[in-house]
Amino acid sequence: MNSSVLKGVVFVSAAILVGSCGGGGWDWDIDLGYLTVRLADSAVDDAMAVVVQVEAVDARVSGAQNPSYDYDRFKIQPVEQIDLLALSDGRSELLLKGVVLSADRWDWIRLVIRAGINGEDSWVETATGRHALFLPDSNERDLLIPTSFVVPKNGTADLTIDFDLRQSIIPPQNPGGLYLLDPVLRLVQTELAGQIDGTVDPLWIDNGCTPVVYGFAGGNVTPDDIDRLAPEPVTEGTVRLDGQSGDYRYVLAWLPAGEYTVALTCQGDLDRPDRDDTPLVAFLKIAGATVAVGQSIRIDL
Repeated sequence: MNSSVLKGVVFVSAAILVGSCGGGGWDWDIDLGYLTVRLADSAVDDAMAVVVQVEAVDARVSGAQNPSYDYDRFKIQPVEQIDLLALSDGRSELLLKGVVLSADRWDWIRLVIRAGINGEDSWVETATGRHALFLPDSNERDLLIPTSFVVPKNGTADLTIDFDLRQSIIPPQNPGGLYLLDPVLRLVQTELAGQIDGTVDPLWIDNGCTPVVYGFAGGNVTPDDIDRLAPEPVTEGTVRLDGQSGDYRYVLAWLPAGEYTVALTCQGDLDRPDRDDTPLVAFLKIAGATVAVGQSIRIDL
């Protein structure tokens, strides 16, 4: 197995590089394309920063002889500690740009994250200080996104990984405990994604309100809390006060084209992803939306 440095990324591959037992260099009989990968986020409440250390991106080409072990690893050098909260509301950060790989169908993509129990590499910062964000070994499997994509010959597959923090972070049961990372990720083709945005009537937002808008795939969906049971939201948008306009605004970004149901709750801070919070989370306003490729549709609530 050989490795090459490509635009700040170390690419280790047994699929498109000539094996170390043979001569070096590219196998020019293989059609090649390019891969660009971006990272985005759906925000969470009560945190001032959520930092994760991203070390690599893995992907597996279709037809791999040994599906468990044959995959390509794109090492990020130096590794990046990324504040995911800075990537909400349609923003993203570039992880890979124009990496060369075989033009083919690929079965899945996976983030490689280091989040140890000591909190040196990944952490959550709140009003009470900095707390370790710990990824148990049993949850590492959830960093793999089983969504296929195609790298076109002499073209680019531009992909965005949406890291849903609201569904991925399990806060400690007791003060001073660990924040657990149970990753919930989506993969979308960047240029085909649309979004829903709009304003929220301030009459909904009182002093005890933590407003969040949930977006569910499909029309006429009865909204539910986040509890690992269907229906689960595709994404969520924190409602923020726009200092210039004075409006309360939200964004649901990186959505594939299709029908959606959007729903506003004031109990976003009470919705833990590891339990059923149905009695605590009520939805005040519900509306339908149709997302088109590359377009933003406005839905005011």
